[in-house]
Amino acid sequence: MYEVQSQDKEHGALHWGRHGGWQGGRGWQINTTGAIDPTPSFFIENVLEELDVPGEWFFDEGTHKLYLCWNSTNAHGQPTTDPPPAAAKFVATTPGFTRLVQVLGRQGQAVQGVSFRGVGFRDAAIDYMEPWGVPSGGDWALHRGGALFAEGTESMSVTGCLFQRVDGNALFLSGYNRLAAIEKNEFAWVGDSAVAAWGYTEEHDGRGGD
Repeated sequence: MYEVQSQDKEHGALHWGRHGGWQGGRGWQINTTGAIDPTPSFFIENVLEELDVPGEWFFDEGTHKLYLCWNSTNAHGQPTTDPPPAAAKFVATTPGFTRLVQVLGRQGQAVQGVSFRGVGFRDAAIDYMEPWGVPSGGDWALHRGGALFAEGTESMSVTGCLFQRVDGNALFLSGYNRLAAIEKNEFAWVGDSAVAAWGYTEEHDGRGGD
């Protein structure tokens, strides 16, 4: 994923702004010229002219207006041209954090005995443009972060919690964690992994305990 800064209609070119492309584990999607190789399908979002499918939306940063293609169907599931009901409510959030709660310690000075019970986590920011890494040495990449992020813990428990509409990972165990209990939680509308655990190594040596 990349952020489009500008377009050159005369030459049919897009110019990238903020850096992206982290999701490819080994960079196979980019060749040495910077072109996409092999050529995949392109998808683009937040373009007003493409707002033509129910459920899609466009946000105009200049005017701070949100445009929505209303998803209206009848009793048979067929699309209609009916406007939204007068009682309909629209809620727009502007999440600023990919991590809503973080518990940070380290091996030898671990945070101990923290419990999360019946807590709701939602509306964490997207992490697509944040740095990703390669946990397995393969072609799969992962962002080290989550709505609930824990590193350097012992006997932490997460029980009966609801993670919904977080646009990145939901629960992330990073580095040193021991005796973590994750039980009876619910994950809905999660952008990336529901639960992920990823330690640290010295090159290919994972004996350091992290």
